[in-house]
Amino acid sequence: MQELTYLIMTDGDFQAAKRSSIIQRSPQLELKFADYDGLEVAKSIKRPRLLKTHLYYRMFEETFKQQKPKVIVIMRNLKVNARSPIYTKRLLLHCTISKL
Repeated sequence: MQELTYLIMTDGDFQAAKRSSIIQRSPQLELKFADYDGLEVAKSIKRPRLLKTHLYYRMFEETFKQQKPKVIVIMRNLKVNARSPIYTKRLLLHCTISKL
């Protein structure tokens, strides 16, 4: 889905897609490991940008929502959704998203 969305945003520019990895073109905000910080990568990308997250839309600050971002929501199997917030909460215990 993220590759398709990126190609739509770039008018089908496959060469641009080949130049960088999907994790650089579409960073996951809450992902942080070794030398990668999704939030910092997101801040460095020029607008319009394609971001992904497991956070609920209501968790974002009002200043973010006032920018009227386009949001694509992907729904999953209900059984998986019932378990997912537990693991996501563990992952994001101290994470806040503001001023992207």
